[in-house]
Amino acid sequence: MSRLEELHDRHHGLLREQLFRVLELLVHEDVAGAGAEFAAFVDDLEAGLAVEEDVVLPVYRAVGPTEGQGKPAIVEGDHVILRRGIETVQAVLAATPTTLRAILEELPHVYRLIGTLEHHTLREQKHVYPVVAAALDAPGHAADLARVVAVQVGRRHRHT
Repeated sequence: MSRLEELHDRHHGLLREQLFRVLELLVHEDVAGAGAEFAAFVDDLEAGLAVEEDVVLPVYRAVGPTEGQGKPAIVEGDHVILRRGIETVQAVLAATPTTLRAILEELPHVYRLIGTLEHHTLREQKHVYPVVAAALDAPGHAADLARVVAVQVGRRHRHT
């Protein structure tokens, strides 16, 4: 496994942990705390999506498959679905449920986002990052590789 793949896996693990922390805060009826944790999750996810969309996916489009579950359009579609999940959870948190029952009824939205993230993570682990890591190791891509690594490392150090 390349360093880039390792950093990707760690980053997605941290994102997953942030979402579980949101769940923990919600079941303890700390909606404000859950909102703050979710905002940090969104910032971290959006930073990762931005570098993927600016650097990783353009490389992947050039070297990735044109058919199947790993084709670039499907990976890009995952990003759209993740953002829709974010909007849904943000709306739930903005509504500020006031009873435990109301909170519990909204938890499936967070679980759905966790499931989407896990599915996307597996797709990237299997299809995207092994191919992109090899391509970015090639001459002429040092700056692109440095940008991806900087975002991944910066994110990791903020949360550990």
